Amino acid sequence: MVRLFNCCTLLLVCFLCGWTIQGNLRGSDNAALKIERILQQLEAQTNSPSSDSGKYVFNEEDFNAFLSYRLKRYRYDGIEAVQVGFYQDHFQFKADVYMDKIVAGRGASETRLLRGLLGGKHQVELDGTLEVKDGWGTYRILGLSLDGLPIPALLLDSFLDHLIGASQLSFDPRRRFLMPYGIKDVKFSPGRIIVFT
Repeated sequence: MVRLFNCCTLLLVCFLCGWTIQGNLRGSDNAALKIERILQQLEAQTNSPSSDSGKYVFNEEDFNAFLSYRLKRYRYDGIEAVQVGFYQDHFQFKADVYMDKIVAGRGASETRLLRGLLGGKHQVELDGTLEVKDGWGTYRILGLSLDGLPIPALLLDSFLDHLIGASQLSFDPRRRFLMPYGIKDVKFSPGRIIVFT
């Protein structure tokens, strides 16, 4: 479950934290290369003493190609068919998740219980937004569902509190964080995300 949540929060952090593409790209990976070029521009702007404000557009198709490339390269066991959608003022993350693989390595009783309840393949959907103010960002989870069934906010908060308390999650996605690359604002619209520096 930890890797599942980490992959969900990876949605925007993957490009905001500076993933870069290395190695040979095939024709199908050209869209991923577009995202890489934008990341390089953001990094160069950040390192420039006289950086001007900028506007960078990430379209859904290119972003999904980039995310797919990175997930294949770094292999997240149990997470497949990742798809991100950008909508007016929010995003949606969808993935096919094999819970058996994700809960591996946890305590024996926890593992048996989770495998018994959630074994096999499931579709996870996370709806959220990223609010940015004065260079600080905050994720807002608008909804989470497993196989189309909504997960109550109280259960999600309890799960996050447990993961953070057990030091299994390196940050609390409900708290604000410093935006990289001097990002000042992020806007979601149908099919794209716009980043302002």
